[in-house]
Amino acid sequence: ASPDKVHANHAAGMADFNMPFYLEKPACELSAIAYALTTDALSIVRDHDLCCAMGYQYRFHPVVVENYERWQACGYLRFYSRDDLQPRYGLNCLSVMAAHPIDTALYVLGPAGRVRMQTNGASVTGRIWHVGGGLSEFDIAMQSGPRVSLVKVGDGSGWSKSYDLYPSDSMYIMALRAWLDWVQGGERDRRTATLADGWASMQVMKQVKQI
Repeated sequence: ASPDKVHANHAAGMADFNMPFYLEKPACELSAIAYALTTDALSIVRDHDLCCAMGYQYRFHPVVVENYERWQACGYLRFYSRDDLQPRYGLNCLSVMAAHPIDTALYVLGPAGRVRMQTNGASVTGRIWHVGGGLSEFDIAMQSGPRVSLVKVGDGSGWSKSYDLYPSDSMYIMALRAWLDWVQGGERDRRTATLADGWASMQVMKQVKQI
């Protein structure tokens, strides 16, 4: 839960000591040095089979858990989020708000193929065309007013249903519990985001155009 700017240093340091860690999102800052450190850490984690996880807790949200297979079958997801987070985090919508929907899209629909997204700091919009044929759309913004977090699903001809990702304490508890069970010798819960998953979302974030 350290600041974004030291995630790469901390991940690299822990990996050097062959220690499992739980890293909050995003995996690193958007800089060449951070990329290099995180790539090194990822290599060590893979070589030593370390139980390292990313804090993408929405994979454990009750709505995502219940509808995972249904969303996969639909193949089209639209993420719509609004929250008044700019006073706390500054103009950093990509890392603060959009990182979770990006990871959720990759988790449900698979790896990104083509990415066409943009950000002005306060908002993130655009699309990911997934390798398996799915499509995810994003309309995320830091703005005053009540928190809103919705996922709409469709079949290519239109959006058919909307799901509310309401605030949930259980997703944090379940995500940490799953990681601790994994560290203690259990099987990795498929919902647990690995460092490799965190890096995959960073690859998408790297392609978001600054406007």
